[in-house]
Amino acid sequence: MEAIIIKPNEENVEVIERDKPFKLEELQKLVGGLIEVVPDRIDLRNINGHETGSTGVGKLMVVNEEGLILDLPYNEQATNLLTYFNPYGIRGTAVLMDEGLLE
Repeated sequence: MEAIIIKPNEENVEVIERDKPFKLEELQKLVGGLIEVVPDRIDLRNINGHETGSTGVGKLMVVNEEGLILDLPYNEQATNLLTYFNPYGIRGTAVLMDEGLLE
């Protein structure tokens, strides 16, 4: 299973191969605070040239729950993956992963 780390203002994504679920503390460190799981209404077919082969079914996006309040940088790449309108977009780092990686 893999997790894809999308940081704001960066073109490249980081792909992490995992064989065990993330612990809460690991996800909090990646997103820089409390986590929020974005519903599976995301389209992951192509993330900046990284072909995932998935339409988002069975995938999760984890973000910083307080990204807007903390005025974290807008993450255009992660926001563009949403299949629904979000007027504020994703703020800060986003972690895309298989559902099986969420403990």
